Amino acid sequence: MRKTAEIHDLIDIVNHRNRHSTCPPTVREGWNDFLKDILNRADVYGGYRYLSVNEVPVGQLPGIKGETGAYEFPDNTRIQFFIHHKLWKI
Repeated sequence: MRKTAEIHDLIDIVNHRNRHSTCPPTVREGWNDFLKDILNRADVYGGYRYLSVNEVPVGQLPGIKGETGAYEFPDNTRIQFFIHHKLWKI
């Protein structure tokens, strides 16, 4: 039985949940904080970007909307984590 998880798999799971979930932002905030802690402890935090309106379920608030210089952040839990270069598969 495998007893470890690949960090990039955890990133994929949280990214998928942030994109597709319809749960309250507080739930996504927990996933995001947990993943940020893991990434920082492993020294592989690569940052994130906000998801736009066409990347979240219909009727849900996006992470970012607006135009250059006039951005709004309706739901700052709607993010996509980047894969740090140390985790890239060759």
